Amino acid sequence: MTFTQIEYFLEVARCENFTKASKNLYISQQVVSKQVHALEKELNLQLFNRGNRQITLTDSGRVLFDAWSKMLEENQVALQKAIDANSLIRTKIRLGINEVTSIIDYVMPKMIECNNHNPNIEFEYELGSATYLIDLLEKNKIDMMVSFSSEVEENTTFNYLVLDTMKVDLAIIISKNHPLAIRKQLELTDLKNETLFIMKESYSKDAGKKILTHFEEENFKPKKIRGFDNLNSMEIALNLCEGVTVAYTALFRNKNGQLKFYPNEGNKGYKKVDLSIAWKNDQFEKYAKEFM
Repeated sequence: MTFTQIEYFLEVARCENFTKASKNLYISQQVVSKQVHALEKELNLQLFNRGNRQITLTDSGRVLFDAWSKMLEENQVALQKAIDANSLIRTKIRLGINEVTSIIDYVMPKMIECNNHNPNIEFEYELGSATYLIDLLEKNKIDMMVSFSSEVEENTTFNYLVLDTMKVDLAIIISKNHPLAIRKQLELTDLKNETLFIMKESYSKDAGKKILTHFEEENFKPKKIRGFDNLNSMEIALNLCEGVTVAYTALFRNKNGQLKFYPNEGNKGYKKVDLSIAWKNDQFEKYAKEFM
């Protein structure tokens, strides 16, 4: 006994005619008659009283018609629910985001826009340094990451797309309470006797090296160098006048307004850096392109 046989039986019963039923089912009358006969033979029941011009249900046929009509309706309802449930299946994407404030501000609208275009996408996100996120991506603990291009383009195991070019301001950054803060301008040479804050390689592979390069171009080294593996820790230390740094202003929240920024005129101040989205497994390429 099959659903097809039951469907044919129900349609014949409604039409009380094999010819009409076959037209409604868009199949030949011979096929309908053969399937209904096979059903009766399998059940060992006569389902129709067959006359010359009209057929009617037997008592047994009436019982099965009532039961199977309800069953078929319930089956259609269940099938539709299954289809609806399938359409709600969400694709979960684990996205790593560089914790730099300007990057977060850039990514959030992109995530919302991506959701609007594809409502089935569900984001889980992880904030952290570029080095931390690269490690997660290498270990397949996240699916994609957004960071500065310089942090990901050297990794040959990653695929990446450049999302945008950001304009960043390179500046000497000190506390407003620092003795040097009384000056209207500062140059790198003014920092000779200061403790210079840089990011450790555990935070960024090249950020610290790039800062030290600026000092090498001025032919001197800072008196003391202190490394940080967390931007928040560096910002606290800056506020406490424990040292100075040269960095992109966008790296710091400065919510309390206690930091003072001196554009690094010797290095042309503003610089353009690329922002990229990287992924390891090919299946996430289409989602990375959603950010473009």
